[in-house]
Amino acid sequence: MATNCKGLPLAIVVLAGLVAKRERSGREWRQIRDCVSWHLAKDKMVETILELSYDDLPPELKPCFLYLGMYPEDYEIPGRILCQLWIAEGFIQAKQVRPSNSPKPEDIADMYLDILVERSLVQVARRRSDGGVKTCRIHDLLRDLCILESRENKFMEVCTELDANESNSRRMSLQYKEEMLPAKDNQSHAHTHTRSLLLFGDYTTWYSKSPGWNQIRDGSKLARVLDMNKVVLHSFPSGLKTLIHLSKIWKLKSLKHIYVKYDDSLTMLLPKGGASMRRRMKIGKTRVENIQTLGHISVKAQTVSLLSKYIFPNLTKVTLCGKCEEQEVELLAKILPFLNKLRKLKLINIWGIPSVPNVIPTSLIKITFSSCRNLDSRLIKTLGQLADLQILKLYGGHIYGGDVNCAAGDFPQLQVLKMNNVFMDNGRWKIEEGAMACIPRHMFPH
Repeated sequence: MATNCKGLPLAIVVLAGLVAKRERSGREWRQIRDCVSWHLAKDKMVETILELSYDDLPPELKPCFLYLGMYPEDYEIPGRILCQLWIAEGFIQAKQVRPSNSPKPEDIADMYLDILVERSLVQVARRRSDGGVKTCRIHDLLRDLCILESRENKFMEVCTELDANESNSRRMSLQYKEEMLPAKDNQSHAHTHTRSLLLFGDYTTWYSKSPGWNQIRDGSKLARVLDMNKVVLHSFPSGLKTLIHLSKIWKLKSLKHIYVKYDDSLTMLLPKGGASMRRRMKIGKTRVENIQTLGHISVKAQTVSLLSKYIFPNLTKVTLCGKCEEQEVELLAKILPFLNKLRKLKLINIWGIPSVPNVIPTSLIKITFSSCRNLDSRLIKTLGQLADLQILKLYGGHIYGGDVNCAAGDFPQLQVLKMNNVFMDNGRWKIEEGAMACIPRHMFPH
C-alpha cells in the first residue's frame, strides 16, 4: 500500500488514517489493499485515496467534514467556532442515552473534530491548554474534495460575490477581497434558498444601512446561520431585522453564545424603541436560560444593572474588558457575585481585581488576566483556595503587595500556569511543597 502511494506524503498519511480505524486482521487489510490497488490503477491516485477516506467516514461525520470546504484555502479555522457552527447547522444532536447522562452537543462536536484529526483529514495548527484543538487547517486537495462533493448534492457552494451566482445550495461561503460590494448585475434573488451564510475576507466596516446588508436582506431572508467573520459592525444593523430567524436576539431560545467585540456595553443588544419596546419584550424580566457565553463585555454600570436582573442565570464563560480606570475595581466587586455558575473568566485591561472574600466565583476552572495593571498578591492566594481551578494565565501587568505565598494544599487542581511579562513589585512567588500538586516540581524555577 505504501508503494502504491508512490511516496506522496498526503496519500500515505490519509491512507494510514483509514487503515488505523479498521480491524487489525488480514482479511480487513487485504480488502483495503485490493480496493486501493484497483483504484490506483487509474490516473487520479491521490484523489481516489481521499475519496476512499471520505466514503469510509461514519454518516454523522460526513457533513462535518464537508463543512470544512466553507473555509478559504490555508485558512486557520478556530476549533470552538467550527464546533459551534456544526451544532447550529444541526449536524450534532445530544444522544439520549439516559436523560441524566446524555452528552452535551459541545462534547460530541469536540469528539468529532478529534476523529477527523486522527484520520488525518484535518491538520492541527494550534492546541489549547487542555489539549483540545484551538485552530486547525484542511489540505487544499481535501478542501477541493469537500467542494466537489458538496456541489453534487447541493450541500454548500463557495462564491466570490454576494449576488453573482445562482445557487440552490443551502449553504453559501462568500470569499471576497478588499471591501465587499454588491455585484453590478443585481441577482440577489438568486440565493433565496440560502439557510447559512459565512463571510470571509479582509476587515471591512458595515454601518446600519451598508449595501452588504441590503444584499443579505434580499437574498438570505431565511438564513438560520450567519457568520460575519471580519465584518465589523459599527452599529446594530437594520438589515438584520429582515432575517426572520435571526432578527431578535432575546427570542432565540437556542442561543448559547454572544460575542460583542468593539462594543462599549451590553446596550447594543437591546432592541431599539425606548422603554416601551423593552417592556413589550420583557427585557429584564425574561430569563434567557440557554446563554452560556458573553464575550468582550465592558465593565460599566449598565453591565452591573443587566446582570443584577439575572437575565443570564446559566453563564459559564465571560470575558470582561475595561479601560484601566480605578472605578473598575468597585464595579467588578458588584458584577462577579452575579456569576455564580461561571467556569471560565477572562479579564482584559482591568485596573485591578477586588481581593475581598466571596467575590471570585468558586466554580471557576479557568481564569485569565490580560493587561491587568494592579493585581494584589492576596488575590493570588484567594485563587489558590478554588477547589476546581485548573488553568491560570497572566499576560502583562503588575503584582503588588509583597510575596505570593502558595502554601501546601493551595491550587489543588491546577494543571496549567502561564505567565508572560508579569512584574512583581517588591516580592516573589514562594511555592511550598504540596502546593500546585498537579504540576511537576521540576517545572518551577528555583
